[in-house]
Amino acid sequence: MLLDRLKARPFSSTDIRVLTGWLTPAAQTLRHADALADMVLEVRRRHILLPTRAALETIIHVVIRRRVRIAHRALSNGLSESQKVSLDALLEIREGTAVTTLAWLRAPSLSPNAVNLDRIAERVKLLRSLALPAELADWIPVKLFDELSAEGNRMSAQHLRDLNPERRRAVLAATALYLSRNLTDCAMDLFEKLLGALTRRADNQAAQRVTRSVRELQKPLKDVSRVCHAMIDANEKGEDVSSAIDRTVHWRQFISSVQAVDTLIAPDVVDGKADLLSRYPTIRKMAPEFLSTFVFRGHAVAANLLRALATITDLYRTGKRNVPARAPISFAAGCPCPGRWQDQPQSLRVLRLQRIEAPA
Repeated sequence: MLLDRLKARPFSSTDIRVLTGWLTPAAQTLRHADALADMVLEVRRRHILLPTRAALETIIHVVIRRRVRIAHRALSNGLSESQKVSLDALLEIREGTAVTTLAWLRAPSLSPNAVNLDRIAERVKLLRSLALPAELADWIPVKLFDELSAEGNRMSAQHLRDLNPERRRAVLAATALYLSRNLTDCAMDLFEKLLGALTRRADNQAAQRVTRSVRELQKPLKDVSRVCHAMIDANEKGEDVSSAIDRTVHWRQFISSVQAVDTLIAPDVVDGKADLLSRYPTIRKMAPEFLSTFVFRGHAVAANLLRALATITDLYRTGKRNVPARAPISFAAGCPCPGRWQDQPQSLRVLRLQRIEAPA
């Protein structure tokens, strides 16, 4: 009678199937506690007496297992047979090493040097060779995708081999897509650190050279100072400036002193970027592989910069040594000494282009 008055009924086995089907879509994105709370509200809305907590927990565990199976099926069914074979091959020992290809992919060295940058680019190329569609990650909720990729990064190759084929390939696909993005970010960071280190060393060398030059040019600077004071005094007294200079210092000595000062203040002396020219072999080791691996895109305002990158990539690909006369340089307005761009040696101009394109 009480149940009739409350318009409620007891919880039955049929409700387990109904609630499991109702909760499965929502469980794709909900946490365990949220799923439990939502299910309690749904049971009340349906005027069903709440079952025991154990029964509710059982339903949630069934739903969680179902949502994982759905994600596995979605990812696995989105792969071709050749892609499945390629993913399984990641669990094989990599030639020339004692580790699996997956373990090699998961453990890049991030020490900033040209060799490590090339090795990261090699990893990215291998992952791209799998030809996994980027939209594969959009077929399941982000939370589930992150769980699968974390599982693939955590489990050993032996444990992954023991999984059923559908789950194994879903985990490997999520892991490969995650690693591709992560290694790309690592490559950008590494490239920026490398060029940053080269720039700092060049700036330090320029500063040391200026300091050394100032010490060496004490006498020429004193000569120039004496001549300037003599000219000021002569002008104030109404005397002949040329005679005042001749009385102060010999004319040829004065010319030599001025030339020495000009050398000190020359842009190539105070601009540390000029020292990058001596480090071009380091750039040459890493830039070709880096630029051939990654494709840069941007908005319309970056069109000239992107054209410059394409020009550099083509120079490395074809082995040409001269920058084209019409190479885009308008983006270099923020570079040191932009007005002297065309006066720079070809290799240094390439260095400047690469430095500007380094990711921020």
